[in-house]
Amino acid sequence: MFVYMPANIPHAIQRLVLYHVGAAALVFGLYAVGILSLFTALSFAIVLVKIAGILWQQHWYHTTQIQYVALIETLSAILFCLVTGLKVAKLHPNATRCMKPLPGRDSSFF
Repeated sequence: MFVYMPANIPHAIQRLVLYHVGAAALVFGLYAVGILSLFTALSFAIVLVKIAGILWQQHWYHTTQIQYVALIETLSAILFCLVTGLKVAKLHPNATRCMKPLPGRDSSFF
């Protein structure tokens, strides 16, 4: 896989972008062949939003106090765990009574 990166972008950012482009392609591919559900695939969006925010506010991210960086990392990890936990958790049978499966997908959402 080849992704064009201008020469003036630092190598660390190039590696970050290439890694997440590859990971997004892998997640999309697993969703496309039906291995991942839509809910599970979209949980990866939490990581992409965090990375986009860091790239957007690089100067702030590099100059802020470490507790704010730790707060961002912790909150994104907790949110990711909550979203993925909803996928694997066995909920009360009445909790999913009103939910209908997406067209073309099986009913194993929860």
